[in-house]
Amino acid sequence: MKKIAQIAYHVYLTLTVFGMLVGILYFWLMRPDFLSQYPDIEPLYPQYIAAATLLLLGALAQLKGRRWGIWAMFLGMMGLFGIEWMSQVPWDRLLRIPVVALILFGLLRWNKLL
Repeated sequence: MKKIAQIAYHVYLTLTVFGMLVGILYFWLMRPDFLSQYPDIEPLYPQYIAAATLLLLGALAQLKGRRWGIWAMFLGMMGLFGIEWMSQVPWDRLLRIPVVALILFGLLRWNKLL
């Protein structure tokens, strides 16, 4: 692996861990505010938290060198995308998930992990 590829990959994973940790805390601590912005997510709220937690655990596992973390991240992203899609989140907010998944895929290919 090239050194720059490793650095980019670890920066991506670190930013993902930080972002998901802040996101999960926001979901839990500011639940009424979050649900007032997206009221259609309320029936799927526990699944939304579970998908975000799976994504966080996958990123932490990848930082530890565990191969299953890759698939946990992709499953978490698919779960978040599906829930937001069913809840009719606006497209400009919804497209961030496939873009992040494509960046992860590109970094994995660059580092020859896939």
